[in-house]
Amino acid sequence: MIIPFKELQTINSLIISDAQRVDDNPQTLIDFAAQLRLHIKELQTIEKAVTQETTGAVILDNDTPQGSSVKVQGVSFYASVSETVRWSLDTKAVKAEMGLSWYDERCNHGIVRSVKYFDIGA
Repeated sequence: MIIPFKELQTINSLIISDAQRVDDNPQTLIDFAAQLRLHIKELQTIEKAVTQETTGAVILDNDTPQGSSVKVQGVSFYASVSETVRWSLDTKAVKAEMGLSWYDERCNHGIVRSVKYFDIGA
């Protein structure tokens, strides 16, 4: 796999140069945050590809106990690769089987504030 290091350097320099121009003007902050989010998405795409490559290169055999990890040494860092079982709840089925009030009584609720950014030119 070829890691686009030059692309990473470009993203890094853009973030630093943009950060130096940020003031407390809401318009500037919105533009910087949206650009930052785009850069983060690019970095996450690269990280996902590298992680897939890493996990594919590590062999976990049947002798590796469930939930344990295999340590893989790099030059400056090491990775811990493991497999676990992830459980998820079918909330639609629980609501149908147990009833919405039963479900609501057992759920924690909280208000979450979120911000979404949209490109004005799009």
